[in-house]
Amino acid sequence: MKLPKRLLAWVVITGILCMAVPSSAQGQWTVLAYTDFMGFYGQILELTADSSRYLDTPETAPRIPFGPGSNVGVETTDVSLSPDGRWLAVVKATNDGSAAEVVIGDVLHNACCWYFQPIPEVYAIDLAGFDPTSTRLAMSYVGEGENGEPFAGGMMIIPTQLYEDTVPQTVSMSMQTPLLPELPAGIWARMGRWEADGIRFSPLCYACDAGFMGEYSIWNPDTNTFLAHSGEFFTGFGERLDSTGEMIFAANDTNYVSGTEPGMFPPSNVIRYSPNGAIDEANSYVVFADPRLLDIGEVHWVLDGRAALIVSLDLWVLLYRDGTVREVGGTRGHYFFAGTPDGWVTRSGDEEGNITVWHWTETGRTQIAMYGAGTSTLLLRSAPLGTGLTPQAFPLVPPPSPEQLLTQLVPLPAADESLCPGATAPRLHVCGSGRVTPGEPNRVRDLPTLTGSRVLGQIPGGQYFIVLDGPVCEASTGINWWLVRQATLEGWTAEGQGNTYFLEPAS
Repeated sequence: MKLPKRLLAWVVITGILCMAVPSSAQGQWTVLAYTDFMGFYGQILELTADSSRYLDTPETAPRIPFGPGSNVGVETTDVSLSPDGRWLAVVKATNDGSAAEVVIGDVLHNACCWYFQPIPEVYAIDLAGFDPTSTRLAMSYVGEGENGEPFAGGMMIIPTQLYEDTVPQTVSMSMQTPLLPELPAGIWARMGRWEADGIRFSPLCYACDAGFMGEYSIWNPDTNTFLAHSGEFFTGFGERLDSTGEMIFAANDTNYVSGTEPGMFPPSNVIRYSPNGAIDEANSYVVFADPRLLDIGEVHWVLDGRAALIVSLDLWVLLYRDGTVREVGGTRGHYFFAGTPDGWVTRSGDEEGNITVWHWTETGRTQIAMYGAGTSTLLLRSAPLGTGLTPQAFPLVPPPSPEQLLTQLVPLPAADESLCPGATAPRLHVCGSGRVTPGEPNRVRDLPTLTGSRVLGQIPGGQYFIVLDGPVCEASTGINWWLVRQATLEGWTAEGQGNTYFLEPAS
């Protein structure tokens, strides 16, 4: 544990411009984001339907020690705001995955900061957030064990105000495994939220391709008891509507038109809906399929839960609860950020690295914020959706007959290097898995460009990752860029250059 003897002063970010543009679409909602400048300073950005403003927030400069001449940088990998809005927790990590720590600030009293590392050699931390009373913070951690084991992890509770003699409440994953033998063993845990009955978690490996969907278990730290099956599911390819418990998610179904052979992570070609929040086929059914969209990246609840937004590389589609679909134009280069009662929020970037935040409604979009290069954004608190909604089930979309399937088959396009002059022909696909070719590591950047982008970290040679989006062509360098995720590292990486591939599909 690293605890300062005194509190530090608050620092306000400079050089970041926040713009507000009037909007014809008024909505009574607020989305809170954490804007992070180069991993060193952060502020809370309050977004509304037609404006944005920065709130007073603490300095969250990293305290992770670096060796002389080290080129290792720091990034923010997770954030959490307590239910009462007083405490802000920020996870800082080195972009080479060698160290991580939690920084806690008191937003209400302008007090900064408490610094905490769960174990002496910690590689990564995942926050479950604060308890309903805003007095404790939960997290999972993974790092080097006391006896030099390559990986040791667990879950931990700390009070919001730390002292030198603070004793955390800890349960190691090695302790948890025999308590829940029906669950897969994990080195650390994917964390959900801390609710009245306990903390949601799912055992997880580290730096691997697992843990993207499943069912949460529950740890109640007050009674130190475990529940293997919570009945609450999660998926990285969709969302749960908390007010109703419904789940909507992208999936692959071989009964519908597919653009590739099934594999470990075949690209999603359908959207499934579950009235009770389960993600298995017995409790969900297909509500959307389009032969043009054979690589659906993700789907989100928008418009107060009245519709779902299907996010594909070149085409976004609104799917209403009556089965009506509506294409959303002008989304190239945009990234979904949060759903709102009257629409949704996206981010987009320019060649200089500046980020613009947009509010979308059914009638158009409005710019509500802009900030400069080197700034990243993480969602702190979304707007509640569907609080007064009477759920209407989506209609089933049956699979085509064998005869219809033959007429709807859309062959995969042949690699066309003219799509990105001078680039290697793309071999990856969204929602598939790939790996860095053995040898040198591949850098991961915050934007799909060599110029004006920030290096977030690197994936070692031979390591696997999941493809989230792409390819994006940078014609000036002849590079196809893919948005990938490897463990907690997410960003853009180059597929190759000239005749050399840096990445390859997972076998």
